[in-house]
Amino acid sequence: FHPEECAALRAAEDQTSVFFALWTLKESYMKADGRGFSMGSKGFEIRLSGDSAYLAGDLAHHFYRFFELPGYALAACSSPIMWDCTFCARSLMSTTLSLK
Repeated sequence: FHPEECAALRAAEDQTSVFFALWTLKESYMKADGRGFSMGSKGFEIRLSGDSAYLAGDLAHHFYRFFELPGYALAACSSPIMWDCTFCARSLMSTTLSLK
């Protein structure tokens, strides 16, 4: 994780939920970027803001967080060409992890 994400995680009241939110958002960005895990997770920062999230220093990517599945964290990231394709983001770039 990026140092700022680690600080946010340590300061969080619900560290488990914040961890899985950050992890699924980071993984969705790595997949959307096309380099996957080869790009590492420390070189970019995801910032949480209420129910939304954004990539520090990059407004070109859009993040989706889904809250319909209690006990799961689900996130998707889309590049600018896919901003209007929520279905594509859900089906192609989503990541789910159980919080249990």
